[in-house]
Amino acid sequence: MAHYESMVLLKSSLTDEEVNGMTEKLNGLITRLGGKVTQVASWGKKKLAYEIDKEKKAVYLIFRFDGGGTLVRELERACRLDEQVMRVMTVAVDPQHGLPSTVAPAAAGAAAPAESHD
Repeated sequence: MAHYESMVLLKSSLTDEEVNGMTEKLNGLITRLGGKVTQVASWGKKKLAYEIDKEKKAVYLIFRFDGGGTLVRELERACRLDEQVMRVMTVAVDPQHGLPSTVAPAAAGAAAPAESHD
């Protein structure tokens, strides 16, 4: 199984109960599709860098989970169909470093000592 991280942006007009319900819904969807949720975090309401659908703020939810590619497709599909979700982005994560897999090799390479050209 691969390791993934999904960031879901919800409309800022949602109540805390609605946000909790959406968290449980997505958590249940991941589990039902054969994935294993390893971490869920809510960053709360944050200002967006740019407006999305005339919204200036969004509620940020982050899910870390293990699963297959089919799970990712279905999760993103379900999020696109839900009108409370403004955006969703899923990236593969390097399990050793906890970084997205596209960042991990560069971070590992940065720790290597520079070669001398004498």
